[in-house]
Amino acid sequence: MVISLGESQLEIRDTAKNLGILFDSQLSFTKHVSKIISQSYLKLRHLYQFKDLLQTRIKVQLVETLVLSIFNYGDCLYGPCLNAVDKRRLQVIQNCCVKFAWKVPVREHITSYFKELKMLRLDERRFLHYSCLIKKIIDTQNPSYLYNKIEFRRNAHSRVIPNSNDISIPRHTTAAYETSFSYLVSHIYNQLSPQAFQTSLAYFKEKLKK
Repeated sequence: MVISLGESQLEIRDTAKNLGILFDSQLSFTKHVSKIISQSYLKLRHLYQFKDLLQTRIKVQLVETLVLSIFNYGDCLYGPCLNAVDKRRLQVIQNCCVKFAWKVPVREHITSYFKELKMLRLDERRFLHYSCLIKKIIDTQNPSYLYNKIEFRRNAHSRVIPNSNDISIPRHTTAAYETSFSYLVSHIYNQLSPQAFQTSLAYFKEKLKK
């Protein structure tokens, strides 16, 4: 299929890059995951040259700044769309970061090291980031095109009903809809207590992280 715009023909591509995020035609973000994994392995490989020269605290700061920050960028966008395989691929990188920081033997489990570092796994980090994004949108009512998608039950009913501070869950018939902002804002907000969203952002983030 060819799309014409005036006298020009637009080339159809399977992927497009916008603000550093690779969008594919299926919105699976698999190619974006492959890209950031490649970038992360390259940075981690350079860090391994100094694994015996640096203290654990410094190594943690380095992986947070140089490696894990790559996953933080745009995770509220691509995170909800990830399949189980891509989630696992990303988590392997974070596991490598922890092993680098603590010199963990290859076959040893690293759960205890995550607890020692007080480091959230990537799925927990994405949940934290998305929750903070929701709070910012509710507090500032910006951007308006996202805030207008939030429908509190207290505004939808004239009478007092149980859980009136909850956000109404939109009706949907497909699993793909559950990756949308309209669904996730209701799912996450209702999962937490409405009172939690009435605190400051810094307090909210700290308590949720704990």
